[in-house]
Amino acid sequence: MNAKFASSIILSIVCAISLSFSNPVLAGDKLTSQKVHNAVWQFLEGSAGGLQVIGVLEVPQQNVAKADLVIQNWLLATPKNDPVTAYALGPGGQTFKWSGRAVAVFVHYNDGRWVLNRVAFERGTFDNLNIVAR
Repeated sequence: MNAKFASSIILSIVCAISLSFSNPVLAGDKLTSQKVHNAVWQFLEGSAGGLQVIGVLEVPQQNVAKADLVIQNWLLATPKNDPVTAYALGPGGQTFKWSGRAVAVFVHYNDGRWVLNRVAFERGTFDNLNIVAR
């Protein structure tokens, strides 16, 4: 093996190792159930009686993850005079408790952050939440 070829292989290996340690995405920054729980609980503003994370499915090729949830006794307040909310949740100006399954969608940014983007449940979807999972 000639010296030039050997040095280029060593340089490639050093670059790959250095890149994997400097880039959290390549270093394996996983979205844990605890991080999902913390972000969704922040979204719920503590207004639910309970939150269970069933599981987290990461799709690395798309830089997203989906988390299946069960929410118990979520206290929802509906705004007045909002026809979209009224269609999905009933007349505005009321509060009610909801329990059931939901799905949270997280986006993985190249700086390593997982960010809660969407929570969907049987009566509607909350988009563009922008809550960092910690």
